[in-house]
Amino acid sequence: MEDQTRQAEGITQLYCQRLRAFSRLSSLLFTSGEDSVLLCLITHEGTLLSGDIMALTGLTSGRVANILRQLEAKKWIQRLQDASDKRKVHVHLTDAGQKQSEKVLLHTRANHQKMVQYLRHDEAQQMLLLLEHLSACLDASASLV
Repeated sequence: MEDQTRQAEGITQLYCQRLRAFSRLSSLLFTSGEDSVLLCLITHEGTLLSGDIMALTGLTSGRVANILRQLEAKKWIQRLQDASDKRKVHVHLTDAGQKQSEKVLLHTRANHQKMVQYLRHDEAQQMLLLLEHLSACLDASASLV
């Protein structure tokens, strides 16, 4: 545990010293808001329940509802109430939403390419493994965040 505390202190110190670089890294690595929802939909064949979007993104129901309203206003999604359970809402990409989602996916991939260009092949592979491991741990333990 003492070793983990020292490592966490080192990460915090590095973060504080390089806030601007970490901010840029964050913008290259992550998406938010509308883009996150569009990426969820395109990677799940263009349709999900609104509750699934909340579960996949970690966004609150209110935030997801606001994003879905914005996407619907842009005609990128269509929401349909479930015939058998009125509490469920199916969210579908429209053709325009599919095109926009593909743009977001390409932009996200380009950002990740910008990030890994600074790494050797083995470092990029290690980063991928670390991200897979951390994301699996965070998914398994909601109490960490």
